[in-house]
Amino acid sequence: MINSFIIPVELSFEPEELSSVGFLILDNALDVLFFIDIVLMFFTTYLSKQGQEIFESNLIAVNYMKTSRFFTDILSLLGANVITQFSPRLRVLGFFKMARVRRLNSYIKKLNLPENLKAVFLFVRLTFYLVLWIHIQGCIWWIIVNYQATSMGFDLKDNFPDIKQ
Repeated sequence: MINSFIIPVELSFEPEELSSVGFLILDNALDVLFFIDIVLMFFTTYLSKQGQEIFESNLIAVNYMKTSRFFTDILSLLGANVITQFSPRLRVLGFFKMARVRRLNSYIKKLNLPENLKAVFLFVRLTFYLVLWIHIQGCIWWIIVNYQATSMGFDLKDNFPDIKQ
């Protein structure tokens, strides 16, 4: 979930703090955990449409590769720092890391809790999504304003000295 807030800031403002060793270690550790999750998905059983649990590894792999989650996972992996240091244009694929948050829905549905507690979790999730949406819109607004100001010959860093261009 930390990626959901950091990625828009990184793409919009490019702050020096996100280039620190500590942040790079954290980001790379999250990418490694995510890669492990992708590998595990190739071995995680699933329920067929008839309700039977599928254990065959080739069927599990094919089923995972048919899902939108697989394509989102692969694209977000291409946005990892390990890859983007060689090809900075792929940094924008980091936005796909934010799609990992969608998994909150399935985790909440699988919780073995009373319905009123699930409702609290759903409310917290909705609030999180709303805050995230506002955050992303603010970052997109900055990108647009900064692009327009630069194309008109203005330098926004004169007005905002804390922001490095």
